[in-house]
Amino acid sequence: MILEQKKQFMLLSKNKFILFLLVILFGCTTNNQNSSIGKIEKAKLPFINSPPNYLVYKDFNKDTPNCIIVLPFEIENKDRINIKNINLEDMLRLTTYAHLSPLQYRDIEISKVDYFFDLDSDIESLSSNLNCEYFMKGKIIRFTETDLKIYSNISVEVKLELFKKKNILWHGNHRIDTHGGNIPLSPIGLAFGLADAARNLDSSQYVRVSDELIRELIATLPDNEKLQFAYSIEEETSQALIESNFKLKERNLVKNNENYSDKTLDELITLSNDEILFEEKIKVFDEILIRKPNDVSLNNAYTQFLFDNKKYRLAQEKIDIQIINDLYNKQTYFLKGRLHLTLNELELAEQSFIKAIAIDKKDALSLNALGYVYSINNKIYKAEAAYKMAISIDSENIFSHLNLGILKSNQGEYQDALILLENAAMFSISQNDYKRYLMTISKIESLKIYKIEVASVLEKLEELNTWGS
Repeated sequence: MILEQKKQFMLLSKNKFILFLLVILFGCTTNNQNSSIGKIEKAKLPFINSPPNYLVYKDFNKDTPNCIIVLPFEIENKDRINIKNINLEDMLRLTTYAHLSPLQYRDIEISKVDYFFDLDSDIESLSSNLNCEYFMKGKIIRFTETDLKIYSNISVEVKLELFKKKNILWHGNHRIDTHGGNIPLSPIGLAFGLADAARNLDSSQYVRVSDELIRELIATLPDNEKLQFAYSIEEETSQALIESNFKLKERNLVKNNENYSDKTLDELITLSNDEILFEEKIKVFDEILIRKPNDVSLNNAYTQFLFDNKKYRLAQEKIDIQIINDLYNKQTYFLKGRLHLTLNELELAEQSFIKAIAIDKKDALSLNALGYVYSINNKIYKAEAAYKMAISIDSENIFSHLNLGILKSNQGEYQDALILLENAAMFSISQNDYKRYLMTISKIESLKIYKIEVASVLEKLEELNTWGS
């Protein structure tokens, strides 16, 4: 597990969360589908009056997962739901994905799952397209809020189930009832930006309660400590590419480019409005490009927009036209590589990242992407070379140190791995990157099973990090 239980309850010191957790959490017994397994165990977690009910089936140890696909969540009974201002299914699914991510299982990005799920929701097809046989499904049993004048009671109950084909490997059921007060986001919830799912103060509390509930449930899921998968470049890059082209959400930064008229600037600002429909934004992009057809950055932004909305084939067509018309730069080829990576076209992804690097040999982002593709394609020495080149360009690159450390661990070079992972954690602290700090700590802790002494490293990092209290 990424941190000891007491660390999972730590609060951000900079926010000075001094809160009473006035929480009564009611467990809910689930049906035992395999009575020969035995009595459902109870998790022993601090501050929880009634911990989750869960069951690890015997088949789990015989067939321990190496990856987990988080499927879309379902509502069991709409009569037990009275929350309308937030998409509960998406929120709880994202929260589950976030709390699974620090574990050693290879996680499959939700956007990638959704793309193939929309094409064919059949489990066998999904398994083939995503190269993973293990699935997590979630069912929302209840999610209600009752106004009791003095305080609001929020009641949430969720069931999670991990399975492979027809075999259930683990399931957990948990219910939380809050009685006033406030619950801070967990470290993972903070790192993954779960608060962004809330559009107002009311829904932010739903996010926090969900984060606490899922955190406790996932804490009962055994980890596969012998696995070490590279940190995905797909987690890394949407914002990096957008920021290298435009600051669409900040008018004053967009205005810095004197080539754009006020009309174009207004249209660019419109694109940042989340309430504008996809079709309307397409029209805006089309209108802008009629006036500025040869602007490479605008063309890249359009392609990125298609990518972010899971219009992968449209994005591919768009980017191919850009390249034919000589409207490309390193970001164009980087995005092309990312498109191929999302669609599991690894050789084409590799070629695209190489072309991005050919345009700019000091492009550490594309070198990291190339190293990642090499690593998942089992081209270990090439992956190592790419990560080392990225480090030679950017000596404090977190991604390079993290994934090179994982690579060394998989090769049995555990002391070298520890040095690289410690560097990654240090750089995460100095760069205020909490998400990758948590990821790196989980990798350092996984070295314990190889009899590597990591306590002093973890102690030093705990003293240096600015998030703990």
